[in-house]
Amino acid sequence: MVAVDFNYKEWLKKRKTTTKVFVFVQFALGLEYSMTFTTLYLYLKDVLHVTNNLNAFYSSICGIYVSAQIVASLVLCHLFDKYRTLKLFFILVTFITFVGNVLYAIPYSPYLLLAGRFLSGAGGCLRPIILSELTRVYPSDEIMAQMTAMTVSYGIGITLGPAINFAFVKARFTLLGIPISYANGAGLALSIVFLVAFALSLFFVSDLSKEFDLKEEIQKIDVDKLPLDSLCGANKKVSSEIFSERNNCDNESLLGEDPSENGTEVNQLGIMETLIKLFSSIDIVLIFVFAFFAYITILLQDLWISMTVIKLLHWTVLEINLIFILNGIIITSICLFLVFKPPSKNQLVNIGIASFVATCYTFGIFLYFRLVNNIEWINIALWVIYPFMMSTIVFVDELFTMSVLAQMVPSKIQAFSESVRLMFSRLGATLGLFTAAFAFEYILYVCPSFMAISLVLMLFLIWRKEHFQNPRMMIS
Repeated sequence: MVAVDFNYKEWLKKRKTTTKVFVFVQFALGLEYSMTFTTLYLYLKDVLHVTNNLNAFYSSICGIYVSAQIVASLVLCHLFDKYRTLKLFFILVTFITFVGNVLYAIPYSPYLLLAGRFLSGAGGCLRPIILSELTRVYPSDEIMAQMTAMTVSYGIGITLGPAINFAFVKARFTLLGIPISYANGAGLALSIVFLVAFALSLFFVSDLSKEFDLKEEIQKIDVDKLPLDSLCGANKKVSSEIFSERNNCDNESLLGEDPSENGTEVNQLGIMETLIKLFSSIDIVLIFVFAFFAYITILLQDLWISMTVIKLLHWTVLEINLIFILNGIIITSICLFLVFKPPSKNQLVNIGIASFVATCYTFGIFLYFRLVNNIEWINIALWVIYPFMMSTIVFVDELFTMSVLAQMVPSKIQAFSESVRLMFSRLGATLGLFTAAFAFEYILYVCPSFMAISLVLMLFLIWRKEHFQNPRMMIS
């Protein structure tokens, strides 16, 4: 897709500016994910004094947030694939998320929290939109670095979220008639962050792929007539002769006409038809399964850490915070390293395989703490190694499945396919969230079961290794 009167140099400037906004929005989404979950229970119990149905409200507010993310991602990403109005989507969604966080900060009724989290859940569609847009507007050799940068920004947000909450520990003040304390300080902070995101979207976001879909154009290029370097090089000039030639030899393709073999355009398919196409590929189904398994593993173990430290090791809240901070620092540092040294295709798949071995380790240490845990230096050593193992699991969901899927689907359903992948991640997160406490009671059975599943999935990845190293377009 190439816009009329297209100026490549100007488009590159817009791409650079919009990418910076992407980084900030990813940071904001990471903050939102971690800040509210850590204070929600106290908010309901100590501020709103909910006694009846406390657990029901807590579960409902958590659940409606994740559910809103899933529904908003599927619906809005399908619309975004169709219209590509990036600026409009960012303005609307950041504003809705801002309103949601304002409602969350008003400490008068748990129903305001429920409505606030429902609205702010719409912000979940921004992640697949960002990732799909990066895939469309950057050449393939730059996409991994850009995706890693987004992961780092999101990870920093998740890491700093609980730290920002500390700023409100002794907060006791009123803002515009609303009392602010530790519990609802997160809502205030996030309202400010998303108000900034709204302003940035208003002035600095451009409709990048609507003007020029680099991925789609590269797929249509006749390499004998048009060198890829002339189109992909971010610092090279794309001459008017190139676009003149493209207009003369294939005017329809520049207008975005990309019919499939049976004459039905991908972007004319409905949601169900597109889902059927996605699930007809075994490799894409495996990507969804990997994403689901990675996130249920991450959420289960995140919630198990506190229970393990208190119930099994008999440590204190200090050790819990130290473990989470150590995890955040090491995982973010590893992702930051990958920004400057992205892995090759072969390394990408090998890290994916290693992640399943790491999963066995992480479940194994919880099993160890349940059975032994009486040697202090071993306990400490296991926790020090833990974030290095966990970083490979995070890598599978945030980079491996994301980058491989991006190469398997056409540009016209990029955002929607990424929203489906994130849906599976969030379903895994939801299942982990609601079953962690129950699963912890049966940890002697749950850990070996997850270790066995991990090894089975590793065998599937080894079987399809060649297909993941050299992904081909699975949907025409």
